[in-house]
Amino acid sequence: MLARPSCWDILRLSPTEGNPPLSTFAYRFWIAIFGSGETALESLAVVFGLASLVVIHRLASEVYDEATAHLSLVLAAISPSLVSVSQQVRSYSLAVLLGALSALFLVRRLKHDRPRDRVAFLVASYLFLNTHYYALLVLFAFFLHMWIRCWPTAERRNQAIRDTLLLGLVSVPTLVALYLQYTRYRNYGWIPPPDLSLLGGTFTALAGGSVPLFDLFLLLAGIALVTHARARDIAPAVPLLLWLLVPPAIALVVSLLGWPFLFPRYAVLWVVPFLLIGGRGIAVVRSLPLRVALLAIACAVTVPVLSSYYEERRSTSVEQEASDLASVRRRPGEAILHLTKDTYIPALVHHGFPADEFLMAGASTSNVMRYWMTDRQVEIRPEELARFDAVWVFIGPDLSPDPVHTLLATPALAARAPRVEFLGPDGRVARVEWGR
Repeated sequence: MLARPSCWDILRLSPTEGNPPLSTFAYRFWIAIFGSGETALESLAVVFGLASLVVIHRLASEVYDEATAHLSLVLAAISPSLVSVSQQVRSYSLAVLLGALSALFLVRRLKHDRPRDRVAFLVASYLFLNTHYYALLVLFAFFLHMWIRCWPTAERRNQAIRDTLLLGLVSVPTLVALYLQYTRYRNYGWIPPPDLSLLGGTFTALAGGSVPLFDLFLLLAGIALVTHARARDIAPAVPLLLWLLVPPAIALVVSLLGWPFLFPRYAVLWVVPFLLIGGRGIAVVRSLPLRVALLAIACAVTVPVLSSYYEERRSTSVEQEASDLASVRRRPGEAILHLTKDTYIPALVHHGFPADEFLMAGASTSNVMRYWMTDRQVEIRPEELARFDAVWVFIGPDLSPDPVHTLLATPALAARAPRVEFLGPDGRVARVEWGR
């Protein structure tokens, strides 16, 4: 739906959407080449995910060595977080790739001080920021590290100042869109205020929600940091620790001040340093059998957590069955009504945007529906349903059948003596017709 408008409309309407428009542009051009089928849409995230593995390997080799790079690559390839986002038609897979690219060019820039690395770092950072707004927190950590490294030398300090001002200047439209989103278009009330459980969930999300895997990575991180301390060379770990700790710390502080936006799934944007430190923890173990054992344990606790996002939806959801049922049995003059957006949006995909499919007025909507679907009527009031011969009502997985009876008790409908003529699978869909 986001990729349907023209390129100009995507830019114009970007403040109404939860993420910057770069991933929407990526899907728009991908659809133009490969179509909008489910497999085609899912494939783009897979491409970004595979590319991320290459970048993670190069980043680990720049920060540490080839042994750490190989081990980090294995951990990244089986990472539940990366596997999950590489199956989702969302912005996260591209954001992970661009975040890793930005980090890679920052490390190269600070190590080699080449103009091409400076330019590449700024370009990757700009694209990263225009993929997900949480990138702003990660980039704060990156630029903090750059300033720490460049401050002692006047020439490099001046370069850091110029680069910071340049990125800030070209990012003004993105920051304005973010400001408009928070002040005018979007309500983030669905993100709860932070507490210990939410904070803990944010960190365990780095391990795909697996506590044993997270504990294993804590052990590996401890091994890596102890090795750094003994060698009195903590410098390689500094950018990784800043990347890992600064974004959630900022999100937590801002959330505590009354603007909640700390949420576990966003932790995927700093999962890369988590993997690199874990890879380093295995690489510094001198005993080859112990190193193999640690890697085997990592695989053993990771594989059970891996899942196929869409296959799980196909096997556990009855949305498709209910949608097919309504599509086959619905006759001309009969409307489809959704009581929640959780059934309305998937059904549009299944049904192909029919003219007589609506969401109940007053139900929770989204910016996609309000601002991106201006070419069709989205909401309908109960009294307007009386003009149809019958109504197929989608109840939704989190609603009991009671809302249907509440709907039928509306005076405008009650006057027509409505009755539930058919109740579909799991009570998710009901056909309501009027009395004679």
